[in-house]
Amino acid sequence: MQTLLETSVLVPQPEVIVPGVQEVERIASLLVDAQRPLLLAGRGAKSAAADVIRLADFLGADVATSAPAQGLFNGTGNFRDLGIRGGFSSKAAAAEIGQADVVLVIGAGLNPFTLAFGQAFHPAATVIQIDVTEQATCARVDHFLRGSAHATVPALLSELQAKDFNSAGRPSPCSEVKDHEKGDALAPDGRLDPRSLLHAINDIITSQRLVVTDGGHFIGWANTHLDVPAADNMVLLGTTTQSIGLGFSFAVGLAAAAGKEQMTVLVNDAAYGAEIHQYATKGVSGAPMLIPEVNFAHLLSALGARATVIHTLEDLADFRAWVDSQETGTYVLDCRVSREIIALFMQELMAR
Repeated sequence: MQTLLETSVLVPQPEVIVPGVQEVERIASLLVDAQRPLLLAGRGAKSAAADVIRLADFLGADVATSAPAQGLFNGTGNFRDLGIRGGFSSKAAAAEIGQADVVLVIGAGLNPFTLAFGQAFHPAATVIQIDVTEQATCARVDHFLRGSAHATVPALLSELQAKDFNSAGRPSPCSEVKDHEKGDALAPDGRLDPRSLLHAINDIITSQRLVVTDGGHFIGWANTHLDVPAADNMVLLGTTTQSIGLGFSFAVGLAAAAGKEQMTVLVNDAAYGAEIHQYATKGVSGAPMLIPEVNFAHLLSALGARATVIHTLEDLADFRAWVDSQETGTYVLDCRVSREIIALFMQELMAR
């Protein structure tokens, strides 16, 4: 299976759409005049990732990604990485993104989540979109340039390099602003704080990782507290299909295809957490949304996995030892988290 994944037959080649020269010149002029430019990259920018990074470096711009493109700007450069834009942004990063006067969107569809339901950018910001679609994907776009990223971004960079441009005075590179609150060891109800839990797991597991998420409230912690080494290493299956349960089988298949050991983290709040926060808080009875405290560790141990129930951060010691030993197999963490800590993206939904 791994060999098949490496064949050119199964890897779709990016569509080549070359933009017009005048359109490129117009966009370059807007970027030259910008005081606080922001580059927002989506999965459509992956084919031109190296050029997108060079463009950000040349401009001395702030950079951010859509959720599926998380990890595209990993590394250092003359730019400031603000992380994911949308509900997975830290409060500090969201505030900085809101100060951009020109936003260059490359290969991102600008759905309501990326736009933070209309709150992502300053009302006066000029939004430019580069995409292969026939027209802009949302009404917030002021200037649309049709072109494939791997053809358009080098042309745009060449045009900028030909101009008398200096990025001096732009914000100094800094990564701390995108960091999220690490939380407390335990929530007020005595269960795990999901923020500190995922932060601890992030420190334990290898940096070369593939992360697959199902759907639910917990994605607010996986996508904000687990780092990934490159775009497409965070697979948001649950949000793509809007279906509960598909992430587990997909993770097994992806682990097998990639030749990696599987580490399964069950963020167990004994409830349909997303429904609790979206509906029970508005007066709908929460009783049907509660789930008996199933011991998933026992269940999956019977299938041959090594598994542990995690009540405190100290309970992760055996998992850390297993990772450090480089033992092969599957390890399951049944993590008993609190429902009282609400993710920022869910707070946005609740406020609507």
